[in-house]
Amino acid sequence: MKRIKYSLTVKWFVQVGLAVFGFLLLLCIYHIFHYPDYYGSNDEKFTETYYFEKTFAKYNERVAAYVMYRENGYTTTLLSEDEFPTSHINETFFMNELVSDQDKFEFYNQILNVKDSNFIYYVKNLTTGAEYYSPNLVSDKYISPYGSSESNENKVQTEKNANTTNTSIATDDSSVLEANVSDFMKNISKCDAYLVLNTNSTIYNTNVTKWGLLDSRTLEWMSSYVKTQLSSSSTQADDTSDTAESDDTISDTTVHTEKTDDYVFYTATINDFPYNGDDFSSAYNSFQTMHQSYKTAILYLPIIFIIFLAFLILGVQFAGYNSKSRSLCLTTYDKLNTETMALMILVTFFLLLNCLFQLINSKFSNENEYFLRLFGVYISMYPIFIYNFFSLVRRVKCNTLSSNMLVVRIGNRLNTWSQKYFAHKELTYHATAIWASFFVLTLITALLFKIPGFTFLGFIVLCILFLLFGRYLLFAVTSISYLIKETKKISDGDLTHKINETEVTPSMRVLSKYINNISDGLSNAVDEKLKSERFKTELITNVSHDIKTPLTSIINYVDLLKKEDLDNETALQYIEVLDSKSQRLKTLIEDLVEASKASSGAITLQMQKLNLVELIKQTIGEFEDRLAGNDLEIDLADIEEPLYIYADGRSTFRILENVFSNVNKYAMKGTRVYIDLEANEEQVSVSVKNISATRLNISADELMERFVRGDISRNTEGTGLGLSIAQSLASLQSGTFSIVLDGDLFKAIVTFPRIY
Repeated sequence: MKRIKYSLTVKWFVQVGLAVFGFLLLLCIYHIFHYPDYYGSNDEKFTETYYFEKTFAKYNERVAAYVMYRENGYTTTLLSEDEFPTSHINETFFMNELVSDQDKFEFYNQILNVKDSNFIYYVKNLTTGAEYYSPNLVSDKYISPYGSSESNENKVQTEKNANTTNTSIATDDSSVLEANVSDFMKNISKCDAYLVLNTNSTIYNTNVTKWGLLDSRTLEWMSSYVKTQLSSSSTQADDTSDTAESDDTISDTTVHTEKTDDYVFYTATINDFPYNGDDFSSAYNSFQTMHQSYKTAILYLPIIFIIFLAFLILGVQFAGYNSKSRSLCLTTYDKLNTETMALMILVTFFLLLNCLFQLINSKFSNENEYFLRLFGVYISMYPIFIYNFFSLVRRVKCNTLSSNMLVVRIGNRLNTWSQKYFAHKELTYHATAIWASFFVLTLITALLFKIPGFTFLGFIVLCILFLLFGRYLLFAVTSISYLIKETKKISDGDLTHKINETEVTPSMRVLSKYINNISDGLSNAVDEKLKSERFKTELITNVSHDIKTPLTSIINYVDLLKKEDLDNETALQYIEVLDSKSQRLKTLIEDLVEASKASSGAITLQMQKLNLVELIKQTIGEFEDRLAGNDLEIDLADIEEPLYIYADGRSTFRILENVFSNVNKYAMKGTRVYIDLEANEEQVSVSVKNISATRLNISADELMERFVRGDISRNTEGTGLGLSIAQSLASLQSGTFSIVLDGDLFKAIVTFPRIY
């Protein structure tokens, strides 16, 4: 699957499948909705449709009107379509008073008496015996309306000319007419649509009753209209009758009393409509095509939909994968606002639906016209819709749907501006007040002094200008405040901090660049200093190591000389001095190395949980005899509760050892040494206070420096490194070491974080 989703060929195959089956799906929807728009969804036969019943009723009305004119002596001959086109004649033709009865009669004759007609009629005047019938009934090629059969009995080999009116019947045609009329009357009930009407009793029989257009009112009109007696100058309305289907009325100003003749009507349509010479054939062919398409669409719609859905799922699965990078990738179009993409999807979708339903509600003379129009609409809308749809899919897969939304971007921008506004409120509040005051004063000035041209449009322009000015003013103010806060971070010691130049106005970017350069310069200077310190530390360590080697030899030889049995008292004194000074030099070198390691952090610490109270008591035990030798009394605060810290035991003991050693060397004899412990929830502090034996004419910071001693005469044995070492070791353990000088009072304070 991983290889397939990167294949360009598979993607093209999926897209082609989507396009093809999408169009087929649209075509099925068109046929499913188009058929019920013209016919009932339950109409299985053409003769069950409303259009057929309406047309059949209209033809029966025409027969009544035609017979009425024939009974009144009208006669004519059939004309060709070019000579008498009927396609332009509609109801307006018969409502025109200038249209003569002869023209109307010719229209009826032209419609009813064409030989290629699927409508057959036979009317007989029961009083006079006159007969009126379709040309098909006198043809030796007569097609029975209920089926395709020829009448072989009493059939002659001559054919009546269908282009002449049937005012009389030749003797050799009478047998054909009699046989065909007999067959027609006998089997008329087998026709899909028929009507039998007797005007004497208004008794009728018909199978066209679904829509109620051939009701008793229509048949009463036919019975009455066929009996109309016209004067020589009369005009009469068309077959537009006072039926349920037409509201037109007949002018009766020239109509005389009805005749008393009775008539019998036999009308029917030929099954399956084999001829193409009337309104039934084209409508029947259209129905058959639409009905077959409707059934086919219902049958194949689920299959097409499932295949289309399968292609759509594959398209969604493969969308966004790039064959080159082998990963999900967005196109340039995918970076467009999500709202624009969604709008394109909705617009194309609803335009496609709108065009589809317009086509559904349209009727086309050419059966292929709807297909071409639907295909044209589809190829113009589908590419836009599907491209935007898969853009939506890629955004969802890459989690950029919401981030590309214009609303979200505006919201983020407003949120950023609000944060900046309230973060720098010391300046933004003042700037807002000044801006609002300036705007109000400008507006008042314009209104009071009635500045020419200051209309509502001018007010809108003024507001826009002030909004732009206010935006720039706030941007400038927030930039100044931002620079102040960022510069403070650098001044507080964060030399690696950089000012984001994009957060300030273009005019202030130069200043932010210079501040960053200053920060770089200070950082480089500090790095150089640290490098120098490391170099000094390494130098001290190396030199101390080089000195320690010959010093060890000197100490060893002095020790050997002390073991010799020397009688020279002066030589013994010299040896004693050498021993004392070499031991002091050894201590100095060891302290120097330790101070160097502590300041550079080159000491390995074994951090663990320590009881600080117990460690202080152990240290006091170590120095108790030496302090007593200098007549120093220890006063330890009474603390029973253990206080725990997280520290290295050896280094912490060295800190306390240096403090007590400092007390032993520099405290005034005969005084007390106070040791206090203070603790809270976060830290533990140890303070050691003593009175200095000499005057302390030095600051606490100077006393913390290396090789600095409180004994200015330097007559004591100290190296001046103890306090510096203690400070470095405390810092390495996240603690602090400080001293406080108050006259001759010396106070050392050690603080560590407390644990439980």
